[in-house]
Amino acid sequence: MGRSKKKTSTTTTVAPQRTSAAQSMAAQLSDSESIIRLLKSTSHTERIDACNTLAAMVNPSYYSGMVACGCVDLLVNLISDKMPSVAIAAAGAVRNICVEVGVVAAQSLANTGLTNNLLAVLDFAEFALANLEESGRVKKDCGMHWYYASAADLSRLLSQVFSILSSLCEASEKAVSDFTAEQVKTNGKHLSFIMNNTIVTSNMT
Repeated sequence: MGRSKKKTSTTTTVAPQRTSAAQSMAAQLSDSESIIRLLKSTSHTERIDACNTLAAMVNPSYYSGMVACGCVDLLVNLISDKMPSVAIAAAGAVRNICVEVGVVAAQSLANTGLTNNLLAVLDFAEFALANLEESGRVKKDCGMHWYYASAADLSRLLSQVFSILSSLCEASEKAVSDFTAEQVKTNGKHLSFIMNNTIVTSNMT
């Protein structure tokens, strides 16, 4: 009898299709150059997509890579982006880092100057809220680059900023020191603003 021929399978494995914008961008974020390019993009939509993707991908093992490639520093800077939608996305990513990675991340973030950056955002938000039109958007002639922001945009951003500040101050003595020093300098300006707006923002979101 002749040898029987070994049957070969004709079944092919089909890779699952990516079904969301965040998943489809994951491949682009596989190396530091792609991450940096998207976060530095002149396109605000690309900056938003990159922030949202990073927010969805955050976990303790991935965080070290985010720090190493420099994208954490870029996220910190994007919190004060001239586009409110970018600032919101960046703040969301940083908030996720604090939640998912925990104390270690909060402590390292405090060393990036994030606390003072967040306080600067509060200054922007306070001015913007004081210049809202009846339509719910910031007045175009108020002299700030967030003139097209809505009250809802500001509420979302403030909610993120309050959460991040809380995480930083719970985990880092440096964050507490930076926050306290600024309050002494400004006679408690930011602390008062936070206390006066926490309930408002929780009702608006």
